[in-house]
Amino acid sequence: MMRPDTQRQRTLVDQLRPRLLRAVIRPDGEPVSRTRFADLAGISGPTAVRVARSLIDEGLLVEGEPLEINTGGRREIALRVNPKHLYVGVVVEDGLTTEGEGIATQALAAPATLDGSLAADPVVETVKDTKDISSLVSAIHSAVSKTRARAERQGATIHGIGVTLGGHVRDEWVHHSSNIGAEWDQPAALGSRIESLCATDGSPLPVLIDNDANAIARNLLLRGGMEPGSTVVLLKQLGIGAANLVGDAVFTGAHGMAPEFGHITVEYPSKRKCRCGNYGCLEAVATPSAVAKRLQSPGHLWKQALLAHQAREQVRSELVEAGGYLGIGLSSLINLQDPSKIYLFGVPEFIDEEHHPATATPYLEAMRTVVKSHVFPSAAQRFSEALMKESIDLRLLPSPEEAAVAATARWVERVMQE
Repeated sequence: MMRPDTQRQRTLVDQLRPRLLRAVIRPDGEPVSRTRFADLAGISGPTAVRVARSLIDEGLLVEGEPLEINTGGRREIALRVNPKHLYVGVVVEDGLTTEGEGIATQALAAPATLDGSLAADPVVETVKDTKDISSLVSAIHSAVSKTRARAERQGATIHGIGVTLGGHVRDEWVHHSSNIGAEWDQPAALGSRIESLCATDGSPLPVLIDNDANAIARNLLLRGGMEPGSTVVLLKQLGIGAANLVGDAVFTGAHGMAPEFGHITVEYPSKRKCRCGNYGCLEAVATPSAVAKRLQSPGHLWKQALLAHQAREQVRSELVEAGGYLGIGLSSLINLQDPSKIYLFGVPEFIDEEHHPATATPYLEAMRTVVKSHVFPSAAQRFSEALMKESIDLRLLPSPEEAAVAATARWVERVMQE
């Protein structure tokens, strides 16, 4: 029978493991050693040693470089995440690497460590038939298989797969996604189908699936790049997504659907059909592809449409209208959610005023004007002209590699909770 003091020590170690992992994964500028962790956590040195040992024995941490000699005259050793303990992030995206030439769905896979470092270059596979989920599963399997084989040749081990895509995701089922449609008529969840196919390459790899915006929010939160209680909005070529934080947790609603920000109705009645099948959705009127369609060009040729259209005033007019619709959506989000801050990620031509003033400026000016005039009076000061840029933080969309790291965020959360 275990002695009470031994049981208490084990309980304390279990409670402190997530804290040490978080300190190593998200350092505040200084490497974390056992002694420094003891100071940060307010615990004894021997307890810090036991916590570190448990994570090293499990293969999550390793000893790194020697540090300066501490005040006690001992040389400290930095604690680092194990570079051989990897998770594969898979991003399912429309036209992920295109420059406007097409909208072929692709699956990009890349291995990442717990601290978000990429262990190898991405592998990209094209989904041959976007109407057939089996084709998507095959593309993901191929990308993961190549990534796994390469990692194993380097002596690393893959411990799980994280998949992200736009749409309603819950319990590893994709209930609806504009990338692949609905999954209700499928014999098994997408996650379990990927697991089954990847198991043919070796030991089984568990799969976690997440909405793309939620994954980016989780990753930012893990790395200290996002305020609690804030909102992430993604403005992509074809779609718009969002993720809400309630405190320091991603809120997905009662059924895992929230927030389908791109599918709130901002135009009624409307003749503009959205990819989801409804009319007047935000992403049907405010995205780059929506602007291209208004200019009588195919949605995926939006870059060419903006550059080549002869009627420059019409281009500006369409950008102003689209930006105004985004403003309607954002002001509604502000009035409903009261976020501490909005992180608006988008394509450069619609977000980067410095390098794309002809397109980004009219779009964003219209957005800001509508937000200022439609937010609830209590929020008017935060979204005034003077504070707008602070309250709505404009950023470029994550790179494919960054998105792959974000796809592993649920795995990092799970490891830290265990």
